[in-house]
Amino acid sequence: MFKICKKCNKNKNLDNFYSKKKNPDGHQSWCKQCSRNYQLSWRYGVSDEDYSKLLIKQNSLCAICKTPNAGDRINFFHVDHDHKTGKVRGLLCNNCNGGIAYLQEDLKILQSALEYLKND
Repeated sequence: MFKICKKCNKNKNLDNFYSKKKNPDGHQSWCKQCSRNYQLSWRYGVSDEDYSKLLIKQNSLCAICKTPNAGDRINFFHVDHDHKTGKVRGLLCNNCNGGIAYLQEDLKILQSALEYLKND
């Protein structure tokens, strides 16, 4: 089955749309690509082109652990940003993004974790 994206007006296979049970056809109105582009712009002020440039700069690897695997359900690296300033720092895999979030982006906690691991 196919559907026309209300953002890009392209006819695409339903696999290109996220599900949304409330909609009559069970899928969102915008395709996954248009939804992603909107989120990048709205949340981080990053265009799809900006994201691609960052990915090329990082050799398609996580900025921290250097894995090529984004490791999440949509298979895109997370846009890491400073929560105080909003400044984008780079692209991270799911694990590294979660790791710095759980450590509250706090250098003291990160240093303490490093010391803890060194003493193993």
